[in-house]
Amino acid sequence: MPPPATPGMRPPDPVIQARYRVEFPKLSGVFTEVAVTSAEVPAVAYNFTGADGKPSTSYQRGIRKLPTITLKRGMTTDLSAWNWHQ
Repeated sequence: MPPPATPGMRPPDPVIQARYRVEFPKLSGVFTEVAVTSAEVPAVAYNFTGADGKPSTSYQRGIRKLPTITLKRGMTTDLSAWNWHQ
Protein backbone atom coordinates (compact mmCIF):
# COMPACT_ATOMS: atom_id res chain seq x y z
CA MET A 1 0.00 0.00 0.00
CA PRO A 2 1.43 3.43 -0.88
CA PRO A 3 2.33 5.82 1.92
CA PRO A 4 -0.34 8.38 2.87
CA ALA A 5 -0.27 11.61 0.89
CA THR A 6 1.32 14.59 2.59
CA PRO A 7 -0.03 18.05 1.70
CA GLY A 8 2.21 19.72 -0.86
CA MET A 9 3.89 16.46 -1.95
CA ARG A 10 3.39 14.70 -5.25
CA PRO A 11 2.21 11.08 -5.28
CA PRO A 12 4.96 8.51 -5.95
CA ASP A 13 5.90 8.09 -9.61
CA PRO A 14 5.26 4.47 -10.74
CA VAL A 15 8.17 4.60 -13.19
CA ILE A 16 10.62 5.55 -10.44
CA GLN A 17 9.28 2.77 -8.19
CA ALA A 18 9.66 0.14 -10.94
CA ARG A 19 12.63 -2.15 -10.39
CA TYR A 20 12.66 -4.23 -13.57
CA ARG A 21 12.63 -3.38 -17.25
CA VAL A 22 11.43 -6.27 -19.40
CA GLU A 23 11.83 -6.32 -23.16
CA PHE A 24 10.16 -8.72 -25.58
CA PRO A 25 10.60 -8.65 -29.37
CA LYS A 26 7.60 -6.33 -29.86
CA LEU A 27 6.91 -5.03 -26.34
CA SER A 28 8.77 -3.48 -23.42
CA GLY A 29 7.70 -2.20 -20.03
CA VAL A 30 8.72 -1.58 -16.44
CA PHE A 31 7.48 -3.65 -13.49
CA THR A 32 7.82 -3.51 -9.72
CA GLU A 33 7.93 -7.30 -9.28
CA VAL A 34 9.01 -10.23 -11.45
CA ALA A 35 8.60 -13.85 -10.34
CA VAL A 36 9.95 -16.80 -12.32
CA THR A 37 9.53 -20.49 -11.55
CA SER A 38 12.29 -22.89 -12.52
CA ALA A 39 12.09 -25.07 -15.62
CA GLU A 40 11.71 -28.79 -15.00
CA VAL A 41 12.69 -31.89 -16.96
CA PRO A 42 11.02 -34.88 -15.31
CA ALA A 43 12.37 -38.41 -15.60
CA VAL A 44 10.09 -40.94 -17.29
CA ALA A 45 10.42 -44.64 -16.42
CA TYR A 46 10.21 -47.16 -19.27
CA ASN A 47 9.74 -50.78 -18.22
CA PHE A 48 10.90 -53.45 -20.67
CA THR A 49 12.08 -57.02 -20.83
CA GLY A 50 15.73 -57.47 -21.77
CA ALA A 51 17.13 -60.01 -24.23
CA ASP A 52 17.82 -62.35 -21.31
CA GLY A 53 14.13 -62.24 -20.28
CA LYS A 54 14.68 -60.18 -17.13
CA PRO A 55 12.51 -57.11 -16.52
CA SER A 56 14.40 -53.82 -16.53
CA THR A 57 13.64 -50.14 -16.20
CA SER A 58 15.19 -47.35 -18.23
CA TYR A 59 14.84 -43.70 -17.23
CA GLN A 60 14.68 -41.13 -20.02
CA ARG A 61 14.24 -37.38 -20.01
CA GLY A 62 10.59 -36.37 -20.30
CA ILE A 63 8.98 -33.34 -21.85
CA ARG A 64 10.46 -30.10 -20.54
CA LYS A 65 8.11 -27.90 -18.51
CA LEU A 66 8.76 -24.25 -19.27
CA PRO A 67 8.94 -21.74 -16.42
CA THR A 68 6.04 -19.46 -15.55
CA ILE A 69 6.82 -15.74 -15.56
CA THR A 70 4.65 -13.40 -13.49
CA LEU A 71 5.00 -9.64 -13.99
CA LYS A 72 3.27 -7.41 -11.43
CA ARG A 73 2.33 -3.74 -11.40
CA GLY A 74 3.60 -2.92 -14.86
CA MET A 75 3.60 0.20 -16.94
CA THR A 76 4.13 0.61 -20.67
CA THR A 77 3.11 3.05 -23.38
CA ASP A 78 2.58 0.24 -25.90
CA LEU A 79 -0.98 -1.12 -26.15
CA SER A 80 -0.06 -4.34 -28.00
CA ALA A 81 -0.21 -6.45 -24.80
CA TRP A 82 -3.65 -5.06 -23.97
CA ASN A 83 -4.87 -5.68 -27.53
CA TRP A 84 -3.50 -9.25 -27.38
CA HIS A 85 -5.33 -9.81 -24.07
CA GLN A 86 -8.63 -8.66 -25.56
